[in-house]
Amino acid sequence: MRGIVTQDTKTKAGNDFYNFFSIDYRNSGLNSNKIIAIKELFNFGRNTKIQIMVEMEIVYQFFIQPKEEYLKSMSTQSLRSVSAYLQQLIKNQETIQKY
Repeated sequence: MRGIVTQDTKTKAGNDFYNFFSIDYRNSGLNSNKIIAIKELFNFGRNTKIQIMVEMEIVYQFFIQPKEEYLKSMSTQSLRSVSAYLQQLIKNQETIQKY
């Protein structure tokens, strides 16, 4: 199976971010065989933090705000980070590792 994006959000803003990210991910043409996880964690006070993880490795994280434009811009930025990380993984697999 390819292109799986999982969700572990706790608030409406987290769910909205997941929806924006998953739409952007599917429209971008990325079709990774790695599982991408969107995780929301409670933080100090009333803040929550979103973590975007690829195979249990944190690729991008930020504190969430409920504004729609902010969530869309963070979705775009997160997708760039995920894409760069996946390209780096492919590049690392292609290089010959020396011991």
